[in-house]
Amino acid sequence: MRFQEHVTPYRLVRCEDLESLRSMMVNGAFACAFEGDHSILVPIPDAASHAGDGWACFRIDADIPLGTVGVAAEVTGLLAAADISVLVMSGYRTDYFLVRDSQRQPARDALIGGGHYVDVHPECV
Repeated sequence: MRFQEHVTPYRLVRCEDLESLRSMMVNGAFACAFEGDHSILVPIPDAASHAGDGWACFRIDADIPLGTVGVAAEVTGLLAAADISVLVMSGYRTDYFLVRDSQRQPARDALIGGGHYVDVHPECV
């Protein structure tokens, strides 16, 4: 697989409600909204952050059909074998893997060591 690595790190922010989550939506943001758990990953230059380290984004550079099985398991397995914790975000077309920015290079090395390609890309979405 080919991955695009976003050059800008992200920050994980917990939001109190959907309205505050909406107010932080910017290009390149990832949002999760479940009852009682609203959070968003925003590019660090957007200073609306209260918690969390920087996170690096690796995006699969391909459309993955919704019925495909095992893609996230393969990637998270490679990262787990390298002792790297990961947040997985699945979209309609592809998957995103976020690791602590301090683990960016080891994650890149794990993906390449697993036979994948990693291209640096200015946008992750």
